[in-house]
Amino acid sequence: MPPTTSPPDTMKWVYISGAAFVLTLGAVAAFVLSANRLRMPNGLFFVILIPLGLTAAAFLFGAMRSHATYKGTSSYGTLELGGPVVVLCLVVLAGMKANSAETFALTVRVHGPGGVSEVVREGRVTADLGGVRRTAIIGSEGEVVFGDVPADLDGTAVRIFATVPGLARDSAATPITIPPSHVIELGLVAQRYRTVMRGTVRDDAGRVVSRATIDVGAGAATAVTDSAGNFSVAVETAPGIAVPLTVSLQGRVVFDNTVTVAAEPPLRIVVTRGAP
Repeated sequence: MPPTTSPPDTMKWVYISGAAFVLTLGAVAAFVLSANRLRMPNGLFFVILIPLGLTAAAFLFGAMRSHATYKGTSSYGTLELGGPVVVLCLVVLAGMKANSAETFALTVRVHGPGGVSEVVREGRVTADLGGVRRTAIIGSEGEVVFGDVPADLDGTAVRIFATVPGLARDSAATPITIPPSHVIELGLVAQRYRTVMRGTVRDDAGRVVSRATIDVGAGAATAVTDSAGNFSVAVETAPGIAVPLTVSLQGRVVFDNTVTVAAEPPLRIVVTRGAP
């Protein structure tokens, strides 16, 4: 005689699977409501939906004895899915579709001083998106795409930075408003440098040289040494660049050489006074 399942055992299974379904549904509901605040990507949302689909299938078809099938045809034959598989697919697909409306993709196109025709194909773009700083490498098409941007950032102002050799945003601290097209044209300009060079001028006897004229970059910047022989001069040149530097005393050049632009260490220049 085949074994039978007693009603208490059946009801126990109903209660257990039903409780698991309710708990999982509550957890997923809490997750969905806080997804935007937590900035969760679609991939993690998909993982959360799978246990909900499984518990829904177990509860409906294991405990409640429900029935459902899906049958479709294609060029490769006929596809027929049983009840649990149908419910699992419906739960996952419906959840993913609902969540897809909560995010969008933001495209940032980078170009140089020549306008949109001067496409920049190197460097990185960094964006502060909803409290999360994200960085992407500029692709061969001169753009980066930030996916899964929360929908509540649409139309808001965000901070975007570009790290490109020799180029920079004209006003890097100014936020940029995300347009309805979700495409930002990021124009860059030639980067301007300002390096302060410092140093001391002494003669070959070790004495300080005051009131000497310092010329950097063939007239690009000048300074005069103080009573202690010290000078400070600001040049619009990037550190590491070699520039000509001359020291003149009473209209006569006493030092003429090439130095490397750097804020540190201070230059120590030794000149020969010669005959006045």
